[in-house]
Amino acid sequence: MFLATTGYAEHVHAPGFPPLAELMELFFEAGGQLMVCSPCLQARKISPQQLIPQAQIIAGATLVSELLSASNTACY
Repeated sequence: MFLATTGYAEHVHAPGFPPLAELMELFFEAGGQLMVCSPCLQARKISPQQLIPQAQIIAGATLVSELLSASNTACY
C-alpha cells in the first residue's frame, strides 16, 4: 500500500537490482496496473492525494475479483 504513495519507492533498493522506482516505471510502461484497495487506504490513513498518478483506487470486492481473474498478480 505504501509503495503506491508518492516518493516511497525511491527509497527502496535491493542489492543487485535497480531501484524500485525504476522497476515500477518499466512495469507501467509495459502496461502494468497498480490497483489499491479503498478500505486499505482508509485503514492506513492514506489520502488519494498522497498516491502516485498511476495508482487506481478500487473497492475491496473489486480488488478480489481482479485478483481472481488475472493471469499474473503481485500483492504487497
